[in-house]
Amino acid sequence: MVRPKRQARGLVTALLILATLEIAGTPPASAQTHNEPAVPEKAGKELRALRVVGNAPRIDGRLDDAVWALADSIDDFVQWEPDNMDPLSERTVLRIVYDDRHLYVGVYCYDSEPSRIGSGFGRRDDPPPSDEIFIGFDPRHDHLTGYVFATNPSGVFSDFKFFDDTNTDWDYDAVWEVRTDITEEGWTAEFRVPLSQMRFSVPQGTGVVWGLGVRREIQRKGEEGQWVGRPRGEVGQVSRWGHLVFGSALSAPRRMEAIPYTAARREDLPGRAPSDHDLLVGADFRMGLGTAATLSATVNPDFAQVEQDPAVLNLTIFESFFPEKRPFFLEDGRTFIPPYGIFRLFHSRRIGRRPGRYGLEEGDELVEWPLLTTIIGAGKVTGKSAGWTYGALSALTAREYAVVDSISVDSAGVETATRTSRLIEPLTSYSAARIQRDIMGGSSNVGALATAVVRENDANALAGGIDYKIRWDRNRFEWNGHWAVTRAGGPDGMATGFGGVSNFGWDGKHFEFWTHVDHFGRDFRVTDLGF
Repeated sequence: MVRPKRQARGLVTALLILATLEIAGTPPASAQTHNEPAVPEKAGKELRALRVVGNAPRIDGRLDDAVWALADSIDDFVQWEPDNMDPLSERTVLRIVYDDRHLYVGVYCYDSEPSRIGSGFGRRDDPPPSDEIFIGFDPRHDHLTGYVFATNPSGVFSDFKFFDDTNTDWDYDAVWEVRTDITEEGWTAEFRVPLSQMRFSVPQGTGVVWGLGVRREIQRKGEEGQWVGRPRGEVGQVSRWGHLVFGSALSAPRRMEAIPYTAARREDLPGRAPSDHDLLVGADFRMGLGTAATLSATVNPDFAQVEQDPAVLNLTIFESFFPEKRPFFLEDGRTFIPPYGIFRLFHSRRIGRRPGRYGLEEGDELVEWPLLTTIIGAGKVTGKSAGWTYGALSALTAREYAVVDSISVDSAGVETATRTSRLIEPLTSYSAARIQRDIMGGSSNVGALATAVVRENDANALAGGIDYKIRWDRNRFEWNGHWAVTRAGGPDGMATGFGGVSNFGWDGKHFEFWTHVDHFGRDFRVTDLGF
């Protein structure tokens, strides 16, 4: 097997390194599980990870640590584009080692024309057109959930999650490290991914198996290669990944994080004395509940560093949609959003939005209106275990007041302005609960979602519904939908409404068929906590 020159090691060095390594035990006879999807291209696609007991690899992109020469490797990549299922034109070699806290991935992307390697700098999750390598892990081995880490020859970071096999969540931003190097034979990438950045179960004994997906893109050739080939017409992402076998049990990572903050503000406004000032104190807290669930909480959160929404000129009768950008609500936010319809029962941007449930009284002249509703605190639990995805979230927002000058006229016709406060937003709690069950070997799922908005001395809003995603014939047929009942206030008072959407489609090799149906009653109202 051809190796980079800088990886060469003498026999004495190799023997010394062997003394500090625990070679992964013999893998199971087969990494297939009882619910393994029927994918013939997976045959023989297994990589054995090497456990490091001594010094871990240095993350410098050079792959010159002797441990890489001792680890098992894979290099049998085939094309997806342009010549489907033909061998990849440039050789790619990948190895994986691990210790109690991290996974280490070393990739050598050989190239017959290294001077033409496509590189370039860009922002995280937005690399320029260039060569890239993608490493995906399915740590639950449920064939549905995948964590993908990618880079290009210039070391630009990209990461995202797969859920429900084929859907992507770009809100996932993990803490990990990668370094790259361009050599005379191609380019290399060296990854270090903390186990704490992924959710997984810790089974008893040895023979732990994860899903593993690898993809390489060669920009100048328009070529894309994968470790497990995917013939034209086949549907699936995580369900088609190969297997990563660990010879010893993985340790449960410690996941605990606390971030306190303080902020002081002073504002001098014309005509106001004394100046307006306050001191804010708050904290964010995150803790792992085992390896499959996470508890997150925030008290008086500060979102001052969150990216501002773009300016929008909306000349329609419809509300503009702005995506969530606040870290607390982004983390595992997809748990509460079934991706099957044209509406949402839960839209976290409703929590802490600009106040305005109540208007001003006659004779009031507005002096100051708060921009946002203060979030007193929020907490949530999310996780997945044994085929069940679950989540619960609750948040409490404070009363908000507008400052007004109340104009009164006495019997003599003299106007008097009295500065006072008017309640414009009541004390409100927002809650959402979600549960989803994988069925039919994990290729399909059914779920339920309920939300509640409870206001102080005002009308509440409730909503609940079911959703489903049924796939068969190797995921070529799909029937999905989301149907809900709402109970909320409107122009005519409290009313109960019903609505939903359903889709059916077939994805073939040369063409696809898709149909859609929806129904929304006139009293279907989700905007208290949905969209």
